[in-house]
Amino acid sequence: MEGRNGIETGQELYSRNHSTKIIYTTNFGQYCMDAVNTVHAFAFLEKPVSTEALEEQLQAFLRQYQKEEVRLEFRNVSYEENGVQSEKSTLMLPVDTILYFEYIKAMKKVRIVTENMVYEYPDVISGLEERMKSYGFETSCRGILVNLKNVAKTKGYDVVLKNGVSVPLSQKRVAQFKERLNEYIHSSGE
Repeated sequence: MEGRNGIETGQELYSRNHSTKIIYTTNFGQYCMDAVNTVHAFAFLEKPVSTEALEEQLQAFLRQYQKEEVRLEFRNVSYEENGVQSEKSTLMLPVDTILYFEYIKAMKKVRIVTENMVYEYPDVISGLEERMKSYGFETSCRGILVNLKNVAKTKGYDVVLKNGVSVPLSQKRVAQFKERLNEYIHSSGE
């Protein structure tokens, strides 16, 4: 944590995204007030933490936030709206609205495609693939990362999204992509 304590790290996380939720576990009960009042922690558990206490807090978290919209932060985003090129230093996007990401190698940017907008920001696809895996995204071919929630079907070497748009599916990724899609459908009840 680069010389920071848990409270300082929590404050930094909270300043970047107010919907961040933290469950603290510590030997130092005196930090409870800071965790609650400055970091807005979800829970504060003193060590040694029992499995039951941790499980209780995790279940409470899931009950409270399971239906909450997850938003992700993107920095230095450019986009075109009504024929006007614009930029935002920070853009918060609901995960569910993202159809897919596409890496634009020549520009060293990632394109975020939603139902109504296209955004671009500087990033590399490899780190994004890892970051988005837990949100139900899978690589369909080199440079394209698809939101499995928005997949209608696969057809040959194409992934057809629910809005009718097709993105390529590479031959070497067909089996893995279909396996991940099936896992996602079964785990999410889609």
